[in-house]
Amino acid sequence: MVAGRGDDRSAAAEPSESWDEVVREPVGFLGRTVRFVVQFHSLGERWNPYVTRFGPRDYVALNGWTDEQRLWIRSEYDDPVVRIFVRRDGGLAALFAGLEGHERVAVTCVVRELFAGRPWAEVVEATKLAEYVPEGSVLHAIRALDFMALELFELAAGQVDRALDAPVPERVRAELEGWRERCLAEKRVKNGRRIPAPSGARKPHPGARRRE
Repeated sequence: MVAGRGDDRSAAAEPSESWDEVVREPVGFLGRTVRFVVQFHSLGERWNPYVTRFGPRDYVALNGWTDEQRLWIRSEYDDPVVRIFVRRDGGLAALFAGLEGHERVAVTCVVRELFAGRPWAEVVEATKLAEYVPEGSVLHAIRALDFMALELFELAAGQVDRALDAPVPERVRAELEGWRERCLAEKRVKNGRRIPAPSGARKPHPGARRRE
């Protein structure tokens, strides 16, 4: 299935498999079909196919992050671990060419070959998903972490709320909502440390005379 853009995004159940599983046990997946979610990073036009069938003349490489990677962590953002391949002469190539950064796609792949200890898989089906983590949400999450490190919990909670304005996946939503609960709890603790003035106390008026 190839989903269209915009309002045609699929609301179907997301696959529960992971590319990480394939990478950990590539021999066990050779020749098998696997379905997982990839967060789009970029398309590759040039790479060394070595002795595999995946030459740049016939294929386009899709680079992306797994759903398990947290894009607000710099080391994970800089390391999109997924590389899979799609034939140039089909609708799937057009689908991927139209993707924006960070959009999520449920892909069905066949692990065609193993080389240099890694699986080389071909995409045979793809469906664009409604939920994704846009760059804006990533930036707000980074700022929230920075504010939490500075114990500016009210500002951090505000950044979390802005990150959650986007249609982020449930896993991400749950994690960010956990951050917000922590921020609100820390804010209550900080407010509780303040010593309130007695309820009947009043500040003297600046113009009042001091009694002898």
